[in-house]
Amino acid sequence: MRETRRKHRGDETTHAPPPTAEHSRQRRNPSRPKAFAATLALLALLIISACDDVRSPPVHRHTTVEITAVGGPLDTTGLTYPLTIELQINDENGQRVRFNRDLTADHSGAESVITLPPGTTRARVQLPIGKTFHLTLRGVDGDGTHLSTGEDSVQAGSTPVAVVVQLRSLLGGGQLVPRLPITRLIPGQTIDLLHTVTPNKREDLLVPEHELSVTYGGNIEVLTFSSRGARVKAGSREDGDVIVTAKAGGLKLSSDGVQPGVVTSTFTRPFTTGINADLIPPIVKTVTYDPQNAVLTGVATDDQSLKRLDVYDGPHLLATTDPEDSLTKDVPIVAFPAGGTTFMTRIPLLPGEYELTILAADLSGNQTTVTHDVVIP
Repeated sequence: MRETRRKHRGDETTHAPPPTAEHSRQRRNPSRPKAFAATLALLALLIISACDDVRSPPVHRHTTVEITAVGGPLDTTGLTYPLTIELQINDENGQRVRFNRDLTADHSGAESVITLPPGTTRARVQLPIGKTFHLTLRGVDGDGTHLSTGEDSVQAGSTPVAVVVQLRSLLGGGQLVPRLPITRLIPGQTIDLLHTVTPNKREDLLVPEHELSVTYGGNIEVLTFSSRGARVKAGSREDGDVIVTAKAGGLKLSSDGVQPGVVTSTFTRPFTTGINADLIPPIVKTVTYDPQNAVLTGVATDDQSLKRLDVYDGPHLLATTDPEDSLTKDVPIVAFPAGGTTFMTRIPLLPGEYELTILAADLSGNQTTVTHDVVIP
């Protein structure tokens, strides 16, 4: 018999309503509303996370570093000689950085040396943000000869970085030669000397003059000088043969690697005996003109010192060994490469017939004149 619940409100008596089927189900499975609420909370969390992924930019752990190599040896035309450049990058701990195919720093990458072929001087790599890296560049020729080197450091920030690395040539040999042929000197004579330095094992190339620190010495008086040469004044016969030295400081390759070093070049000539006056004129021979390259060549010598050599077309000066006349009269220089007796100059000629005159003079005033016929079709 069911118990009757009574609530006393005066004389009133009430009965509790009988339980419904829904109430019976809730009592049998009281955890269902909680599970449903948890499901809704998880779904809301996923939606919020998805929204955050859309709004937030991706996190970059690497930044682009652009590395450009400049400088190095020059060819005979004065242009930078194209070399293969080998780039190595070390981290702050001195460990070599490895790279994958995309040139992104990767501990498991296959590449530890980035090779740039001749003519390519720029590389873009991806390096970890917030670290400092040391760059080492080597310039080598087709035979693998080490000709230039460069080093620098770079801080990889949150934005792309560009760094320019100056390559310096490795010193090989040097030359100190007269601008004009000299066999013997007279006391007090002024001499123009040309100075060149070639890179390691490549005598056909030149080290740029701005890479050199040059000092001149000897039993002479240095009047003016630069990395490219010097004008000196000879002493007396009592001083012995004239000796001039040029010491070029730079970088050299040794068994211990690249180290500071010096290349010394020497010029020496004897004095004339001074017993007899110089009555012998210069000799000019083997004159030829190459119409395809517009180059005039020949050989000029003197028993003492050649003072100048000029090339004329009638009264018109076409080329000269005198630097001032070359500049003021706007004509090309006649050069004696490597201090030899062979001269050359470039003289473009229009179609026609020409009788070129080569005039050579020595310090004593002796002169020689040679003519050479040229036909340009």
